[in-house]
Formats: sequence, structure tokens, C-alpha cells
Amino acid sequence: MSKSFIEVLNYISNDTTYSPCVIIHGKINGDKSDKNIIIKNLNNNYSELQYEINYSFFKATVELQPGINNLLFISQKNGTLPFNLNYVPLASNKPIHLCLLVGSDSPMKYDTNDKKEYDLPSDVHLKLAIQKLQIAGRLTQSYTNEQMYRNGYSQRTMQFVEEFSDAGLYRQTKFSKSNIKIHVLRSSYKTSEILNPDIAQQNQNGKNRGKLFDIAIEEIIKYDNGKLIANYSSSNPIQAAVIFMDTKFDPKLNLILGHAALGGGSDLVKLAIFGSHGLYCWPSYWEDLTSIMLNNNRVVDNGLPVSNDNGEAGTVFETFSTTLGAFIHEMGHSLTLPHRTFGVMLRDYIVFHRSFMSREVSGRGNNYSKSKFIEGRAFVPADECCWHPLDLVRFNNHECFRLPTDVKLLEQTSTVVKVLPDKQSMTFENKNGGIYAIEIQDLKSGDQLSRGWHIYANPVTQIIKLDVNKDIVQKSGLELKDIALEIFARNTSPIKIQNLNTFITESTLTIQGRQVTKSLLYGSQNEKPVYYLLPQGTETKVNKIIVYHGGAIDGLKIFFSSNYPPILLGHETGNFSTFNINNDNIGKIKLRSGQWIDAVQFFNKQNIPLTPFVGNVNGGSEHVLEGSIVGIYGSWSNWMDGIGVLY
Repeated sequence: MSKSFIEVLNYISNDTTYSPCVIIHGKINGDKSDKNIIIKNLNNNYSELQYEINYSFFKATVELQPGINNLLFISQKNGTLPFNLNYVPLASNKPIHLCLLVGSDSPMKYDTNDKKEYDLPSDVHLKLAIQKLQIAGRLTQSYTNEQMYRNGYSQRTMQFVEEFSDAGLYRQTKFSKSNIKIHVLRSSYKTSEILNPDIAQQNQNGKNRGKLFDIAIEEIIKYDNGKLIANYSSSNPIQAAVIFMDTKFDPKLNLILGHAALGGGSDLVKLAIFGSHGLYCWPSYWEDLTSIMLNNNRVVDNGLPVSNDNGEAGTVFETFSTTLGAFIHEMGHSLTLPHRTFGVMLRDYIVFHRSFMSREVSGRGNNYSKSKFIEGRAFVPADECCWHPLDLVRFNNHECFRLPTDVKLLEQTSTVVKVLPDKQSMTFENKNGGIYAIEIQDLKSGDQLSRGWHIYANPVTQIIKLDVNKDIVQKSGLELKDIALEIFARNTSPIKIQNLNTFITESTLTIQGRQVTKSLLYGSQNEKPVYYLLPQGTETKVNKIIVYHGGAIDGLKIFFSSNYPPILLGHETGNFSTFNINNDNIGKIKLRSGQWIDAVQFFNKQNIPLTPFVGNVNGGSEHVLEGSIVGIYGSWSNWMDGIGVLY
């Protein structure tokens, strides 16, 4: 066998991956005049794919089937390289449902500048749109997997709902395999309603610019007569990403109708939405990937009218990168990510193509300047669009990204934040789950962008101590008065310190001659808080708790032995539950809260429940208050707005 001069850089043969599609980075160590490399998957029916070699490097995007994939890299002048990758599907992971939403009277056609393509029958347009979404999903998975892998988070990516089908994603061969399932949401809304300029997000004079998001949520809930959403709840929301098929560019209004770039969701539906105005520049077949990403033909003034989204979609490759990148950006929002100072969650995705190619062509769009164009050398990681470090660590701890080797935490954990008496230092502790990130956020920026951070790739269960000046103020370059903190830990909702300066200033107080430290107030504060110390010593214990509640918590009343006076937080109402307790101490309080307290449960110091979970147990998000609790405090108006504890 002749010697091979082909080297794979980012994998070792027989590696295991959990992504159904990967980006393989390689190098040619022999004859540098070789221009192309062919990749074959020898144990399935995939067509062979060809990728360019530039500056002695290549990148190959390769779909995998479950089990061992016997890959063969073939070059004309540098021999061949057999290479194996083992793909293990993660069928039990929570998936994203990828959807195509069409109006009730939809013509089933997406925008394109090519009249020949536009004149194709509606069923062909729909088929191609589905194929484009299926490949886009695989590109999203391979890109995210590579980003996670190169940053030390293993082979890890999001999963989509799969189905066994003949999707026809290869021109050369037709065969059945596992593909991303595209739900076609046949809306009750007419196309004219979807294309109403008043609901177009980019219409600055629009009267209801968020309506398309509401429509998408409505159609997901109604899909398949409600059978899909029946599998989910507010404590286990569905993850979905929706493209509007009927998006249309109106050149007279210079407006993209039926389009909104939004991500987020409700308690029940976590959602990303986007228009189809860039689909015509997304690949319909795997063989087209290279030709699209290296195509800088003008589209905005060549053929039928199409949009130039944000002035960054003037050519084929720019339209591909800008629109698919923006859709992934919205998926990021649906997976909890905020805007960032760089990366996908800013607008760096205009160079998304670099993650898949070993060279690029010069852009001709309004915003792709010569300063962005790279030639004469191979790309380095810093040239690519990236997921921000804070995005990666969030993904690493997100339920959609779990690996079989991850430790699954069964119980909700709690994060305790304290300001030390000198007010120069703070401690953070989550002793069961572990803290994985502390974000230092800028209150001056509208999006409260993180200007500094502490990332713990292996979540820390011990106490983390930070110097306020060195580790927070100087780390972020912000003034103390302009800082918010958000603390992330495994298996618990993040906690937010809305204003660090205020939190530090008000962190300690003296009650009955005793100095105590406050926890965060969970819920909200609409009135001045009321503070109570719990009785100290061994004689006086809790012997009864009354919870006043309806759809949320109205008030709490705690009774004690030894004729110690009861304490009341909130209001006494006619709807209440009484729990008699055999003289015990409060060691932990579990809450569900949003803008108010939805539900509450008390435990003793041995973690044995003193009461059931009372109230709306599916409302808000869950939090746990525990530690050396010496008191309790709260804020209320019409109902119980917020609860915290004293240490």
C-alpha cells in the first residue's frame, strides 16, 4: 500500500462522536499541488463528496450513520487514508423540533432570484425547502459539535427530532436513512395575514411586530391535534425552531414580509423563528455545499427581487451565512443564550462559511468589506464565527446537550451568595450541583452584556471566594454601580443580582442586636421587605405552618412552641392549608417564583419535608434556599411578591 500524506487534525481514527454530522479538519503533508480530496463512507450508500485543498489544508463536512463509519480519504497525488469514526445517537436527549410553517392558502413557494427555480411546481418547492432545512440542521449540529470539542467540552451538540426516510439529500444516490424530521405546520392563518406589513418585525411602524412569534407558538400547540405538545409541560417545555415558508420581499416597501428574527419563548414553548427569504441560497443537496459557500455572484440586483437582509446578503455565500447564521442565533436565544460581545450571539455569523471551507471568495454585499476578506493563508480558529465561551459552558450544562457519561442530578440544587462582613469579598456556593459560570454584566448596555466572567468547566461544589474589586470590577472594566451578576449552577435556575452595588450595601443588617446576612430575594420587591429572626436555642421549635394560597402564594404564618409569637409574611386569606409539625426547625425552603411567589415548601435540617409543595407548582422557576437559616424575610403587595432568608 502506498504511503499516505493525508493527516486528520481534529480526530483520531476510531474516535466516538455523538453528532450525526462532523466537520473534519485535515492537512496534506506531501505534494502541495493537490487541489481536491474525496471522502467516501464505505459501509453505507452516501455519495462520495469532494472538498477543496487550499494552503495544504482541507475541511470536510461528513454525515455519519449509527455505528462504525469506515471513511476513506482519497487524493490524486497524496495517497489514500482509511479512517474510522463511531457515531452513537443520543435518542434519549431532549430534541429540537425543526418546523416549516405555511399559510392555510400558501402557494408553497419561497423567494428566489432565479425565475426558473421560482417557476418550479409548489410540491417541488416544498420538497426542496424541507431538504434545505434538513441540511441546515446537520450543519448546525456539526458546527456546534466542533466548537464544543475544540474548547474541551467533548463531542457534544444539540439533537433534532429524527425520522427514517428517503429525503433525497444526495444527487447521486437515493436511499433511506435517519434524517431530521421537518414538521410542516399548516397554519389556520391565511398567507395575507402572515404577510401583513403591520406584523413584519423589521417594519419600524408595525403595530404588532411580535405577532409572528405568537402565531408560531399557536401552531406548535395545535399541531397534530395537540398530540405533540401533550408530551410537554411548563416544567418540561418543548424546544422548537420554525421557518415561515411564505416570507416575501416587497421591493416597493423595501420590507421582508412574513419574517421575524426572534428567539425565546413561553413556559411551555421555547422557540426560534425566522423567514425563508434566504433559503434559495441554502444547499438542497450535500454536493452543493462547496459551490454555495464559494459563490459570490450578486443576487440582490440579478433576476427576481430578493432581500438584502441587513445589507449583509448581497451575494450567494453572504446570503447563506447571514440567514442561516441568524437562524442559529435565534436558536441560541431559545436555548437560554443572551446577546454577547462577540460570536454567534452578536452578528459574527456573516463569516459562518469559514467553519466549513478552507478558503473564501471576496464578498460583494454592502457590509462585506475587503478588511473581512482573507486570502493567501489558511483560516485559524480566530477567523471563524464562534460560540462565545459563556455560550459553550451553558450548552455543556443544558439538558439538550447531555452525554451518557454526564452525571445526572436528580434533586434541584441551590446556590447561596453571601457578602463577607468587610464587604470587600463575596462567596458563592452550590454544594450539590456545582457552579459553572459567574457572568459580570453591564447595566449600561441595553442587553446587559457580559463584560467579564468566571467559567468553571468542571462545576465547583466548594465555596468560591471572589474579591469584589479585583475579580469583579477590574475583571469587567466596569464601575461597581454598573454591574449585575448572574450565577449559573447545575440543576437549578440561575440567580441574578440585579445591582451589585445595592446588593453589597444592603447585604447585612442588624435585627434585635444581631448582625445577619441576607440571601437574594426570590420573586420581586414591590414594597419594603419585612424581616424576622427565627427563635434561637433548643427549646422553641416550629409546630405549625399555615400557607395562604390560591393561584399563587398570598401569605405564610409560622407558629412556634413555648408561646413564642407567630410570624406573618403576606396576607391571611380565606384560602389556606394548615400543616401541624412535631416541633422541628426550618432547614430549607423550596420556591417557585417569577414576578411573585407561585409555590412554597418547607423542609427541616435533615431535608425531610415539613409541608408539601403548596401553590402553583408549575409556575415560575424553581429555587432552593438552604444553609444556616436564622431568619426569613419577604415583600408583598396584593400577594406574596418575594421571599428570602437570613443567615
